[in-house]
Parts: sequence; C-alpha cells; structure tokens
Amino acid sequence: NFSCIKTRDCKCSVCGKGATGTHYMSVSCNGCRSFFRRSIALKRVYECKRAGFSQLECFHRYRCKLCRLALCFAAGMSAEGELMTDNF
Repeated sequence: NFSCIKTRDCKCSVCGKGATGTHYMSVSCNGCRSFFRRSIALKRVYECKRAGFSQLECFHRYRCKLCRLALCFAAGMSAEGELMTDNF
C-alpha cells in the first residue's frame, strides 16, 4: 500500500516517526525521504557500525547509515518511485 490516510497516527515505515506522506513509493517522514534521496543520488557506500545487531536496533541505537538504508529498501522505497510519489 503506497498511501497513507490523513491522520496523525500515520508512521514512517522506516523509523516509526510521524510520516509526512508517500515518498519513493513508501510512507515515510521527511528525514528518511531526504536520507534516501541523498544516498541514492550521491551513490553513498556505508559500512555497518555494529555487526550482529538487527538492522532496526543498529539504526536506532548506533545511528548506522547502512542499516537505515537497508530499512528504506525493506520498507519498499525505490529510486524509480521518485516520479510516482504523492503527498497526502
């Protein structure tokens, strides 16, 4: 599902904070949207800060960029979806 009903209960499918709309084919907040855009546009290569943790735990505890990007992809974010986004 690529859309979110206009409520305050809508959460980012990457980090869990309040979502601002559908970005790159996934419901996300502005922070995750911008991070994904920069990572793809600049072709960033990240290294995991803490191997052995779950991606969500590694991202939240250690601010790991590789795990955050992996969560973006797992949430369905796609660079091809840039033109297909719709904010609510």
